[in-house]
Amino acid sequence: MTDFAALARLARIANLAYGESEAGVRRGAEALGLLFAALVQSADCHALVCRAGAQQIVAIAGTHFAQDTSLAEIADNLEGDPIRCGAGLVHEGYFAPLATLWPAIAAQLSDADPAILVGHSMGGVRAHLARYFFPAAREVRVVSFGAPKGADEAFWRAVYRNDAEAPLRIVHAADFAPSWPELGPFTQPGPMLWLRSGGAEPAAARPGIVASVSDHAVETYIAALDALAEKARNSAVAAT
Repeated sequence: MTDFAALARLARIANLAYGESEAGVRRGAEALGLLFAALVQSADCHALVCRAGAQQIVAIAGTHFAQDTSLAEIADNLEGDPIRCGAGLVHEGYFAPLATLWPAIAAQLSDADPAILVGHSMGGVRAHLARYFFPAAREVRVVSFGAPKGADEAFWRAVYRNDAEAPLRIVHAADFAPSWPELGPFTQPGPMLWLRSGGAEPAAARPGIVASVSDHAVETYIAALDALAEKARNSAVAAT
């Protein structure tokens, strides 16, 4: 059974990564019961590193668009040239800034403990891509919310060797971002959990036109997951 409350908490952690102030992000992390480690930043890639018990969490920020606007991050979304990485091709604008920042992120991580990679929007696709930087045998879980496409099938097959290792991709209603970019060799790594009106279901694709901007907001994801968690709690109580 899907733990929607846990997914809503991860969406809140993904939202925290958007913060520019270390003090503010630290307070937000502590309010969620997390141990803050670092806010690692460059001009166009931001990541929160924290812990939940034995688990390390890397939350990668999406595009700072309406608030704390980052022209560099906006440009990354448009810089979609395929570049060779390992067994396949990756989206240059998503991968290159992450690869540059990754040594600073890795310096905050333990080699022994399991890790969770999480992000919304551009942070989600960078969470997908960041699995590349860990050894194949390392225990790493990846969860994304409204992530665009970021690599070709050959890259994803090499990084995620089977369905059990594939990211948990959360896609809300008609969110436009998972279809971006529409051109090029890029695909998504595996199926998705589709949050539709009143429920959620595993799906390979969504029917109809997928072009909603409002469905993409991280706050919309949090609200939808909170509603599904409440619905599950009420069903459990009714069953007792």
